[in-house]
Amino acid sequence: MGIFDLPPRTLCIVATILGLLMVDDLTAAEQNSLGNFIILIGQVLETNAAQQAVISARQQAQINRMHEERIQKLESFLGNSI
Repeated sequence: MGIFDLPPRTLCIVATILGLLMVDDLTAAEQNSLGNFIILIGQVLETNAAQQAVISARQQAQINRMHEERIQKLESFLGNSI
């Protein structure tokens, strides 16, 4: 079982436990630095995923327009041949 197979609450509990375990071994400055670093990683992942979603949505919209054009041409062809 991988991290992406965990239920949402279990994943949050694991993250909480890991965070609390690291607190004792780090100074406040180190905690701040590490926390900001982890947040930055998350922001990079979020930005990348959002951009991929935008590109995918545009590609799907283009495919949908092509299908609509083909349907209109077929309807026109069928309407003229009846």
